[in-house]
Amino acid sequence: MKIDIILIYYDNPVLLNNLLYRMFFYTDYIKYKKYLKFIIADSGTPKENIDKTLEVVDRWKDKIDIIYFWCETSEIRKEAIDKGLLDRPSPFAQNIAAKDISTADVLLFSVIGMVYTPTYFENVFLIHMKDKKAFLQPRRYDLEDFDYHDKHFNIPFEKLDMKKRVGGGGFPDVSLRREYYLDVGGQDERFIIPWATDMDFSVRMTAKMDNGSSCFMYFPNQPYFKDYGLNFIQPSKEDFFSLTCNLYKGHVHKSDRKSSIEYGNELFLNSWGIIKRNENSKYKVDYEILRG
Repeated sequence: MKIDIILIYYDNPVLLNNLLYRMFFYTDYIKYKKYLKFIIADSGTPKENIDKTLEVVDRWKDKIDIIYFWCETSEIRKEAIDKGLLDRPSPFAQNIAAKDISTADVLLFSVIGMVYTPTYFENVFLIHMKDKKAFLQPRRYDLEDFDYHDKHFNIPFEKLDMKKRVGGGGFPDVSLRREYYLDVGGQDERFIIPWATDMDFSVRMTAKMDNGSSCFMYFPNQPYFKDYGLNFIQPSKEDFFSLTCNLYKGHVHKSDRKSSIEYGNELFLNSWGIIKRNENSKYKVDYEILRG
């Protein structure tokens, strides 16, 4: 079984370097290396800044099997800004990675603030080998520390200050079989922002929110939702959870993304019950593979 790790990325080479450092030195990545590919899905870093990201990729490409591609999303980002939204069109980068770049059996999505646990990949492999219809969403915590990515990224996992760990939510690292992702059209490309896409995709695939609760607990007045039929799995194992650093430099505070969240929630509710998406997408996004 092959797994592609798809990193949703936008113009943060320092965090990219630190994520790759931790993954290589402090997880079981090396043990499973021959089954893993790392795809950096750049949703539109300004072209004048790409060289800094390429420096990081070139630093790691001999140790980690990396593909790095860049999307031309300037028009979409302008549309978001004109609407008063934050310009992070990550669904397009995710779909290109899954549909055009990946050839793996399983897709595992990740974000730039991710900290992988020591036996992370073993747990992912075991679950997807046991259950072909698994929709795996580890429990999520945020490690709230302003200095983490600048000063503490090279501290072994067991020495991280877990007192700063607080309950989080959302996907940073959902994984599922690629065939199912393709069958529903992937992420909904009407979302020109990343917020609420996790909720939308999880409900479409499992009829559960991204924390494992039934969607009807949150939206009891909505009609019955016919989901795709995957099995939502959220292990409670102590050595397997999703840890992100949620106060790193450049992170968008919740109050600043309020309008984008509201916009995403409205899109989600307006498309309730529709499983397959993007058959008539109004956007055409070009991309360029820069490494790999």
